[in-house]
Amino acid sequence: MEKAFLLFTILIEQNILITMKKLINCAIVLGFTLFLLNSTVKAQSGMLFHMMFIPINDSFYEAGDYQKSIANSLQNDNLSYHDLYSIAQCYALLNKSDSAYLYLNRFIDEISFDCRVVLIDDDFEILRKNNTEWAKITEKIESKFLDSLTISANKEYALSLFRLGVERMKYSYFDVSFDKSEKLSTNQIWKKQSKAIKDFDKLVRKYGFPTQSLVGDDALYTSIEIILHPPIKEKNYLMLQKAFEEGEYLPAHYAWITDRWLTQNGKLQLYGTIFSQEQNADGSIKSVLLPVEDFSNLNKRRAEIGLQTIEEDLKVFGGKIPDEYYGEKP
Repeated sequence: MEKAFLLFTILIEQNILITMKKLINCAIVLGFTLFLLNSTVKAQSGMLFHMMFIPINDSFYEAGDYQKSIANSLQNDNLSYHDLYSIAQCYALLNKSDSAYLYLNRFIDEISFDCRVVLIDDDFEILRKNNTEWAKITEKIESKFLDSLTISANKEYALSLFRLGVERMKYSYFDVSFDKSEKLSTNQIWKKQSKAIKDFDKLVRKYGFPTQSLVGDDALYTSIEIILHPPIKEKNYLMLQKAFEEGEYLPAHYAWITDRWLTQNGKLQLYGTIFSQEQNADGSIKSVLLPVEDFSNLNKRRAEIGLQTIEEDLKVFGGKIPDEYYGEKP
């Protein structure tokens, strides 16, 4: 896997402020994880996935020596999209806009998946001062997203969701606003998130409930984030349930959201997608499956909606099932 990837953790159910770079560089794993896996596992597993570029910087960048960071990246014979992005960041921080735009454009041309992080990265603050050139970058990223959609997708709807996702990222529980002077309180962030939910509701009323075929993977990712924002709205869950029954929602997505809908309403999960994060004696973290309704029939329920067994999932994702769940068969 390319070094530009990390297991990207979305703290949807955590009320925590944390800087994006600290998250990236320390690989903090809290809450529930969206794993970056291939589509075959994606269709079977009870977890959620979204492939999004996240930059990782070298020690020269971290020390503020951007010129050495550029030289370090340029040592590579074939520059990866990670190298191109890092060089663009450093040139922007050195106030060399022309060079920054050159490498940023090369990065966008090279990368083949969601790179909306460009639009919120505070390292490019100086580039945003040139409204004309930055508008071209935005248009290029959005065009790349639209080109990834199928013919049957509603491009207007998908683009609206994509843009809403960018706005959410600016005011997420990670402190990733590109305006470094803007430090929001938890309550202010919550209000920004609430506005995004209202905007999502307006889009659903106008276009219908978003599905993979209707808006594509990247925009669907935004809708799942919003649907999962606690508390999950009954109307959204019922529309999701109908979409799944009509074959318009992946089993993994349906199971993930269903379990959270149930536990939110005081019931046990059905599909085994919710784990607690517990600390071992040595300080390491382990994931432990939280109680499940009728555990003996868990894998039967999972099979009925197209998921592999919970044991097969754990071989990929790790985690532990308490022995007592198995009764006499640990």
